[in-house]
Amino acid sequence: MDLAQAHELAEQDLQLPDGAVGINLQRLMEVRTCGDSAPVTAIAQGFASAWMELEGNTGVLDYQIIDAMVFAAGQQSLVAGDSGAPVMEGNRLAAMYIGSAPSGLLGVTGWAGLAVPMVRILDWCKADLVLSTADLATLEKPASQPASPIPAPAASTELTLARTIWGEARGEGQDGMTAVANVVMNRVKRPRYWGRNVDEVCLKPYQFSCWNQGDPNLRKLQKLNAPDLLQPLSLARAAIALQLPDITGGATHYYARNIPKPPRWAENHRPCAIIGNHIFYNDIA
Repeated sequence: MDLAQAHELAEQDLQLPDGAVGINLQRLMEVRTCGDSAPVTAIAQGFASAWMELEGNTGVLDYQIIDAMVFAAGQQSLVAGDSGAPVMEGNRLAAMYIGSAPSGLLGVTGWAGLAVPMVRILDWCKADLVLSTADLATLEKPASQPASPIPAPAASTELTLARTIWGEARGEGQDGMTAVANVVMNRVKRPRYWGRNVDEVCLKPYQFSCWNQGDPNLRKLQKLNAPDLLQPLSLARAAIALQLPDITGGATHYYARNIPKPPRWAENHRPCAIIGNHIFYNDIA
């Protein structure tokens, strides 16, 4: 966004979000439409794929949505033209509404809608949100690009967590990396076989696959230091200081959606969140 675009947005007096958030199942959300209509309450039920038809093209399946969020809304309150409306959790942007769900999808009784998780949209577009904290009206062009920040020396535990974040979610964006840090800290808070502190949890054999001996990126991972890990290290420090919000809903387990078959431990358990390419669980003993 350039300076002219920033000032144009400022003049529109927009209600901007505080940030983006991953989808938390059964969490109360709102679909906010244009005009004076009251927000529509939405509760995420799960994720599904569905064929969609454009308005006026009845009987023709125009495109397919993969892994859309299915939400229950009780009764149909959204109409043609509401597509693109933001789905908010508090003042954080969770998803974008795209249309009605097929009847009975995921066993939802009554009317249900479909939405695309915002984290996925931002990752695909390689874009960042314009947040409510941005003072658009006073933005000025910098005289020159600032130099990259020089990270402070990393403590051993911080570096271990930062490497784990990088190894597990380097392609998942801010939320994806935050979610991995959340899982590590949730395990630390609930000591089990997986360890009692950050180092034990990260390095426990066969828990975080980036540390497996057969992982092709293990050697590269072990050589990474603070200058290579600016974002993961910042998240690691915040997590260890207990200053990183948990966007997973208390998850202690996750797996990648692209594996051929879900792990056995996920059987008969319900995901608590899907963030980026990972499915999270908070009910595994």
